[in-house]
Parts: sequence; C-alpha cells; structure tokens
Amino acid sequence: MKHSKSQIELPSVERLHELFEYHEETGNLIRKIKTANRVKIGEVAGSINKVTGYRLIWIDSRNYRAHRLIWKMMNGDIPDGMFIDHVNGQRDDNRLSNLRLASNAENMRNTGAKSNNTTGFKGVCFVKRYNKYQAQICHNYKLVYLGLFDTAEAAHAAYCAAAAKYHGEYARAA
Repeated sequence: MKHSKSQIELPSVERLHELFEYHEETGNLIRKIKTANRVKIGEVAGSINKVTGYRLIWIDSRNYRAHRLIWKMMNGDIPDGMFIDHVNGQRDDNRLSNLRLASNAENMRNTGAKSNNTTGFKGVCFVKRYNKYQAQICHNYKLVYLGLFDTAEAAHAAYCAAAAKYHGEYARAA
C-alpha cells in the first residue's frame, strides 16, 4: 500500500495493544511493556513536540503521532486520503471523543487564525486603503469576499456566519 509522507504505515492493531493501554478519559497511551532502557511500564508514552504540538511516540525505530496510533488502535485503519482531526484544535488532546476522520479540506477548515494575523480574528484583515476591516473565507479552494466593515468584530461576525454555512461541523471561528 502506497502512503504519502503524512500517512506512513502504522504498526498493527495487535502490536499497539501489546505495547499500550489507552486511557480514554485522558487520551494517553500507557506503556504495558519495557521496550528500551529508559522506558518504564505504566508511564505515559511519548512526548509533546514543541514545534508542532503533537504527542510523538517512538515505536520500533520510528516516530508516530499519538492520535493516529490511538485511532488505529480503537477504530482500525485510517482510510486512504483521510486524516485524524482534533475537534477542539488542541493537538495534544487525544481523547477519542476529540478525534474524528476528516478529508484534507475538512481538516484545514478546523485550523485557527494564521500566526501573522494582526486583527486577532480568523478571516479578518485590515485594509489601510479603505480604513476598514475585510472579511473573507476559503470555500472549495477559492477565496470568497465577505465585505468591508467598520470594526474587526463586525467583520468577524460575517466570517463566523460564512464558516457555519460553508464549513458546518468543521467551522472554526478562532
């Protein structure tokens, strides 16, 4: 089976159950066996990557994102072309209730405001030329212009309405 870089082959369900116990209330995988000198039985597996925010777990000479391991362990294989989305946007919250299958487009809809956003509102930017705030949203890989507004809050309200309309359950306003 061919996989993209983001969809590498995961260990088998049997191997995951051999290595870990899943705690649904915390979203953590707990080690069941000792696989290396520094590994302790009963400890939370893996560590949070400071750059990406994902919990990474080392298994058999390879690093994996914990949410993908948990999904496979509890639900079976991740279908080709699908991703595991964190409903609340917190990449280290791996409770099963916070994980869902999503297409790439759905996964991208559930992202927060860009790091270079100066207004503090997703989908809103200030347009000096008009001295107004512009709202826009991406739908079907195209930018949809939502208008110019006197305040960032009004522009954000327009974005939120459009996000609910176009993105449904994957809408993320912040």
